Amino acid sequence: MKLGYAEFIIILIVIGTIIAIFLFLAWFFVNRAKAKDRQFLIEKGINTDDPNFRSSSHFSLLKAGIIVVGISLSLFLVGILDKFASIGATTAFAIILLFAGASMILANFISKKDNESK
Repeated sequence: MKLGYAEFIIILIVIGTIIAIFLFLAWFFVNRAKAKDRQFLIEKGINTDDPNFRSSSHFSLLKAGIIVVGISLSLFLVGILDKFASIGATTAFAIILLFAGASMILANFISKKDNESK
């Protein structure tokens, strides 16, 4: 089945809308968590406006990057295996979950190692 120009544009719009919704939700929940954390610190009497104050956030771009790279590698591997070997959808899903879980463990290990060195 070959997609026409109009169908391709519609698919791109739908995918773009879904990505925009996920990005907004991620931004919203991260900012909401930061606001709650800041409010809690203010209630405890800690000055958060001090330039030397650094919040101990558990989320970092390094963790997110490791997880995205792990999932991307799994998608790449699934694409190669699907091209040259006949793997089923269950196997592909299992590979993606395996790589995502391994990347989360690696990100947690690196985060703990970084926190211990501080």
